[in-house]
Amino acid sequence: MNTIQRGWTHRCLAIPEIMLMICRELAEDKLNRRRDLRAVALTCREWFGPGVEYLWQELGYFHPILASLPEDLWVAESKDKSDKGDGSDEDSDEDEEEDDFEDRELPRREMRRQLKEEDLLRFKMHYARHIKILWVCRDSIPPLKFLQSLKSVTDAGRSSLLPRLHTLYWLRYAYDIDPGPYFPFIVCFVNEKLKTLAFAGPPSSPEVQTTVTLLNERCPSLVDLEVTEMASDNDTLTLDTISFMTEQWENCLRRLDLNHVTHEQLRRLSTLPHLQTLIVTNLGSLGSPIPSGASSSSSPNLKGPPSTPTTTSSHSDTDSDADKPEKTSTSIIPFPSLKDLTVTTRDQYPQCMLPFLQYLSPTSENLKRIFISSEGCAPVSHWKQVVDLIISRCNRDVLESIYFGENDDAGFAPSGFVRQRWEEREQFNLSPLFVFKNLKDFGSFVFHSAPITKDALREVVSNWKNLTKLDVSFPDSDGIYDKFHLDCDDLLFVVRSLPVLESLRITLNVNRRPSTPDSTPDSEDSEAPGNTAAVAEGEEDLDIPHTSVTHIHIINSYLRSVLGFVTFFTTHIKPVPILSVPHVFVDEDEHQNDKWMEAIRQVDRVRDGKEIQMDSDSGWETESETDSVAASDDGYCADLDTLFER
Repeated sequence: MNTIQRGWTHRCLAIPEIMLMICRELAEDKLNRRRDLRAVALTCREWFGPGVEYLWQELGYFHPILASLPEDLWVAESKDKSDKGDGSDEDSDEDEEEDDFEDRELPRREMRRQLKEEDLLRFKMHYARHIKILWVCRDSIPPLKFLQSLKSVTDAGRSSLLPRLHTLYWLRYAYDIDPGPYFPFIVCFVNEKLKTLAFAGPPSSPEVQTTVTLLNERCPSLVDLEVTEMASDNDTLTLDTISFMTEQWENCLRRLDLNHVTHEQLRRLSTLPHLQTLIVTNLGSLGSPIPSGASSSSSPNLKGPPSTPTTTSSHSDTDSDADKPEKTSTSIIPFPSLKDLTVTTRDQYPQCMLPFLQYLSPTSENLKRIFISSEGCAPVSHWKQVVDLIISRCNRDVLESIYFGENDDAGFAPSGFVRQRWEEREQFNLSPLFVFKNLKDFGSFVFHSAPITKDALREVVSNWKNLTKLDVSFPDSDGIYDKFHLDCDDLLFVVRSLPVLESLRITLNVNRRPSTPDSTPDSEDSEAPGNTAAVAEGEEDLDIPHTSVTHIHIINSYLRSVLGFVTFFTTHIKPVPILSVPHVFVDEDEHQNDKWMEAIRQVDRVRDGKEIQMDSDSGWETESETDSVAASDDGYCADLDTLFER
């Protein structure tokens, strides 16, 4: 390889711009980028430069940097070398280096001696200038002793190890690693060109404050800052750390991911002028709200909704004034730039979110997405209070995405909650949310409510014509309740009525034969399971309207006729979307996994231009079959108990 002469590459490919375009295209393939770019770099000398530039442009782990340092820096360890260079030629060394770090996992290196300035010469000469994005993750964190030596070298030279770095993710999600001891060494890698910085926030300490001050001085161009709090209760960000960071980076903090939050923190965060994303993953009880009049002039207005006169006002508002948004010459809109709000609770019910949502303002023109979820299965009344507050505290002309309900880790019902019969469950009324006319993404997943009805679904579709994502799935998964679910006709209605819908999550009775106007007439032949010839022949001439949906997720739905559902799905929805079943069935329902996997395989065959290929199975379910199962009180109660025991 080292004897290849210049001119080996075809003259058409030897143009530098074309070589860079090829490498840029290879770099976009996240799965194979390192393999392909390494092969390009080792092709010949002409391709070495462009290949290395894109190969090192984004490092997902720290190992390549360690591998470029002298071997005598580390305690001897066994390693595999597949490159056959003798190291005498400079290009040979570089080629060998690319091969060394590519095929080996990060070893737990132990330093033999202190790092010196000359040890970094090779890395700085050939690789450092190419690195623009660096991820320092839990699995690739360098040894503390190495970081200490590196800091001594960089501090002495008053330089950064990575002069062109513009994005640094430093232990963004540390998990079981304490980020505190590693945090001060961020300054070794940053420079005046750094634009994006993300790290796991350590507990407050003098070293942390010193590091934050240094980062603020060395990164004058920083515009995007993300601070992620650890989930461990012993290493959470303290109020002092939050306050100090927000003071230092008031004009660049864009994203904040916290494990918990207090009223005092919220009051401070609500004044940040450029905070766009706020995530609170473990919201607990906020305690007593801030007393009226006790907050500073920069604190948010915690009065009631704009449509409700506040009792603390010194004058009585008229009805017309009460309906107007809060606008005064001295008021400051809390969270003025917030676009995305995510709040989840653990071991708490949604009521604990009410004080948090009070910090939102209906006069804000930036909040577009709000995601509220809980791990505790709360009564419907709790979620109604949350929804009412969302309606009163969010701008009805700006909000585009709403999700509320329990998440996948939802636990058991609250103490004292009475299990209701299926048909006696309370329907969650979505009509108050129709005041948000520009909604593009909606989802609700309230465990203890009744499934959405056909009429309610039609109201959703008629009021939100611009939906691109819709989630009307339901948590419970038992075939006995299919009587109360939507069916295939409702699926067709949704995908054909929403012109820009891309993704749909829905719970269906997929076993009842659809009665769409363009379906073939019922007959004994067409009812027979496995007889797709009659169905296909009768539907060849149908003018099936094309839809925009690309993904359909079927949630908690029991499948009886794989052939019947697949034939319906691939015949009546054009072009055929991707079918997925995110939730798996367990215990005695494991056979449902096999049926759904077979359905997905057959849909994929049709999407690839092939025909359905499978044996006949059970046919469509009739209305009387569903009603007869659900009508049995004994069977109903027994299956209900089994469901909750799961």
